[in-house]
Amino acid sequence: MTLVAWILGLQAGWERLYLQRNAFDPFILAALPIIALLCGLLLIGWAEYNRARFADADRRLRRSDVADAAVRARVQASEQVMHALRRHRVVTVRMDGQARPVSAWRSQRGP
Repeated sequence: MTLVAWILGLQAGWERLYLQRNAFDPFILAALPIIALLCGLLLIGWAEYNRARFADADRRLRRSDVADAAVRARVQASEQVMHALRRHRVVTVRMDGQARPVSAWRSQRGP
């Protein structure tokens, strides 16, 4: 369907620009292919620049581990909560009124 629309658009454009009386414009005849070529070259150049720039970049840089004592002091959590947070990937945490973790357990959902 897209191919048909594209062909019809080309035909309509050709008729409007080149076949109707006084509609011929030599600038457009020369400029449009050159503009299309420059746009393509610019896109390919930008893609190649990014490929060269990020070729050796590791997207998943590992962050340094934070000591349990620093996390515990920051979130004001008990030893049992810290153990659950460190041991499991998916944890349900119950908070008190001041938004401090009171308890934590492994969630049934998730990996």
